[in-house]
Parts: sequence; C-alpha cells; structure tokens
Amino acid sequence: MPQQPTISILPSFGDVLSISEKLSNQTLQIITTNVENTQFVSVALTSNLTYNQQMANNFATITFPSADLQTLTNKTNYTITASVSNILGDTAQTSYNFSIESTFSGTGTGTTLGIRSDGLLVGAATTLNFSGSGISSVFVVDNIATIAISGDYGQFGDT
Repeated sequence: MPQQPTISILPSFGDVLSISEKLSNQTLQIITTNVENTQFVSVALTSNLTYNQQMANNFATITFPSADLQTLTNKTNYTITASVSNILGDTAQTSYNFSIESTFSGTGTGTTLGIRSDGLLVGAATTLNFSGSGISSVFVVDNIATIAISGDYGQFGDT
C-alpha cells in the first residue's frame, strides 16, 4: 500500500527575487516522496500564474518565464504553493515565501544608483543611459542624475 506523499520546493532565486533576476527565466525544484511518475505537481506563483509538471522519480522542475516574473510587483511579498497527489488521491502541499527586491544597482565606472525611500532612483555619472517603463521625470544637476519611475523597473548604465 502506498505511503502518504510529501513535497518540498526550492526556487533558484532563494528568499529574495532580485530585479535583475526578474529579467531571466527562473526555476523551481520540486522533490517528493511516494508519488508515482504518472502524477503531476501543480504550482501557483500567484492566482493567475499556475504551472503543472509531470513527476519523474519523485523530482520535477518548473520554469517561471521572465515575462511572468516581470508581472510581479517590486517591494512585495509572495507565496509559492505546490501540491501533488499519489494514485490513491492522498495529497501533499507546501508553500514557500519570497519577496521582490526594492533596490536597483548600477553598472559601469563611476555609476552609483539606488532607490530612495521616496521612490526616486538616484545616481551619479558623467553620462547616464536609462531605459525602462513608467519614467515620470529625469533631471541631472552637477553630474547627479535623479530619475523618478512609477514601476521601479529599468535598465541603466554609464558610457
């Protein structure tokens, strides 16, 4: 007689998903016990983002596409839930809490960028290239660039 199934999950990004990690696919490793290869694991990243994968030797990998990750709100906590059943219908479920980072970091010589508590992206560079969505204002005074963005998202660097 099959034993009660168990499940554990581990995201590739750990407890904090960085803003730069949202720009590439991330994975979720799923390890079970007492689950047959014909069974599927169901994973919910949010109520609108769900994934299913067939188990193989009590192991499965779910890929979170970057397009899905970019829909998640920065500075927010999320819970991943995963569930699986054996052929008798015995179910195991687990959850994993993580958050989205709330700071940016710049790249390039002489560039320092970060998010202030008032939501402004600030930096210092001779020339600053910035692209992103939701830019509400940009100004530079004495080589200090201040960029206000509504979505806390962008790519930047100096030249």
